[in-house]
Amino acid sequence: MKKIKIILFLIGITCVGVAYWGGSVNFPNTSSDPIIAEVRLKNNCSVPDSSFVVQDTKTRRTARFSGGGVARLESKTNHNLVLQLSGRFDAVEFNGTPQRAKAQMVLTAACDSSEKAAETLRSLRKALGDN
Repeated sequence: MKKIKIILFLIGITCVGVAYWGGSVNFPNTSSDPIIAEVRLKNNCSVPDSSFVVQDTKTRRTARFSGGGVARLESKTNHNLVLQLSGRFDAVEFNGTPQRAKAQMVLTAACDSSEKAAETLRSLRKALGDN
């Protein structure tokens, strides 16, 4: 009986090893591989794309979005990237949701219709000079 358990255990370990090395099982990536993240902005707010930056939450580095709504930022695969308002809008608060850095990703600027969000947008428009 003991020999059967050992054999089954070894078979199980072999299957896991084959699945891992063969790439058929996606284990979580905990490495810190360097990447250049290409971040596309999905802007659902009524302010220009240039009002936003993408920030690496560990290094605090930021990158601006170009005219096509794309930013490129050096990061690592175990870092989080978050959408922030440009530093020139220090009187306005925007809370983006951090996402794990990937080579290709999309961050969404979602401005809901709550009174707080509406006030934030009004102050941002005022700061931009778009009354």
